[in-house]
Amino acid sequence: MAIAALFIAAEGYLEFNAPLWSLVYGAIVAIPILLVSRHSLLAWLLAVGASFWFGVLVDIPGTSTGTWPWNPVQALVLLWVLFVVGLRRSLWTLATVWGVTIFMLNGTITARQNLLAMCLLFTVPLIVGAVVGRNFKLGQRLAAEQERGGVLTERARIARELHDVVAHHMSMIAVRAETAPYRLSDVGEDSRTEFAEISSAAREALTEMRLLLGVLRSDETTAPPTAPQPQISDLPDLAASARHAGAEVDLSISPEVGEVPQIVGVSAYRIIQEALSNVARHAPGAAASVSVSMDGDVLLVLVENGPGTRPSAGGGSGYGLRGAGERATILGGRLVSGPTPSGGYRVEARLPVREA
Repeated sequence: MAIAALFIAAEGYLEFNAPLWSLVYGAIVAIPILLVSRHSLLAWLLAVGASFWFGVLVDIPGTSTGTWPWNPVQALVLLWVLFVVGLRRSLWTLATVWGVTIFMLNGTITARQNLLAMCLLFTVPLIVGAVVGRNFKLGQRLAAEQERGGVLTERARIARELHDVVAHHMSMIAVRAETAPYRLSDVGEDSRTEFAEISSAAREALTEMRLLLGVLRSDETTAPPTAPQPQISDLPDLAASARHAGAEVDLSISPEVGEVPQIVGVSAYRIIQEALSNVARHAPGAAASVSVSMDGDVLLVLVENGPGTRPSAGGGSGYGLRGAGERATILGGRLVSGPTPSGGYRVEARLPVREA
């Protein structure tokens, strides 16, 4: 568009001016088109300044045709720039632009006795641009509100499903585990301890699920419920829980691992939790080693297990390790997992501490 304006304007000046000057004049007319997409006000200043210069300050042959004070291309460029300014700027800015434009071109307009017509000519694109721009922004806001409403509706639906299905079954597990010693005869002390631990794990899962439901049901105006998130200091309890479930877990936390950002600690805990859950699910009876150490400014998490000694229950969707990998990626780190030559499995995560 700018190139077309350059050559058309230059052709208009060429009849009365040297070729070089014709190109210079055409470039002055066309430059605002190049700038208007990113710098609309600067393009307007150049366009209205060039119009004032050509129409009032200098007398360039080929500029005026009859009662028209400019090269027609120059007027079209100014109209287009005014339209774009109307699209993008506020009403106060548009009022200023309109007033300065009319004031700058007043000498040119009155000299040709076309004041009213020219005022209307340079007012219309501003008004049209303002109307189109505000309608477009209103449509964008409406679309954003509709999208936000759809997201909140979907989140509420997911929350209902989680509550109706998962929370119900977890509650039943907790209740049955708590009442089993009273309902069953000849329950030994070890069995009572096992039932108590099952009930505790189920209620802990219910607590975390209620927090998740609160997040899903909250919006920007309602803060979700908060609770302390598990950290690296909670890993011994996690390992003890896995041992009570029958797994052989060796936990090693390097002394150099001190206080880390909360998000890093939560991510490390969840990655290890998922890895140990996979050991119990896919390699029951296998010995697992958990290592947490520092490698410079990176928290190194390593979970490795050997082959299982009992038949695997199978199952699982694969979303657990995928989610663990996403946790690492969000922190700027990475997670690598895969089978080992000995028939076991290895999960290694590197979580940058400084970036977090």
